Amino acid sequence: MGSGNNHMRLASLFDVKKNSETIEELLGNKDLQGVPKTRRDKLAGDPIWVQAWHHFMDLKKGQSFRCKISKSERIKDPASGKWVWQTKWLRHQKRYMSMSIDQFHTEVLKWEPYLKW
Repeated sequence: MGSGNNHMRLASLFDVKKNSETIEELLGNKDLQGVPKTRRDKLAGDPIWVQAWHHFMDLKKGQSFRCKISKSERIKDPASGKWVWQTKWLRHQKRYMSMSIDQFHTEVLKWEPYLKW
């Protein structure tokens, strides 16, 4: 973690370290742990939002694909007799943001599957 030219960005971390007497106290401090920001522009993984994204956003042109593991299991290979990992992949074409998040939100609020959900 580089501080660049401004060493004061790390001053609060140095203060936490200096004021802690034990490792547990250091690691338990909220300033050291940091608070991750929740992104407003990222889908939460809820199936309704994934369906809405696929419905409203446009496909990318060309061969742009995303792959996701759907199943991974160990099977016995008939040729060698050894246990190997067999993985199955789901493949779908990438989509891009053809509208802003606010436009997407207003469209989803009028969308029939969302109203039923």
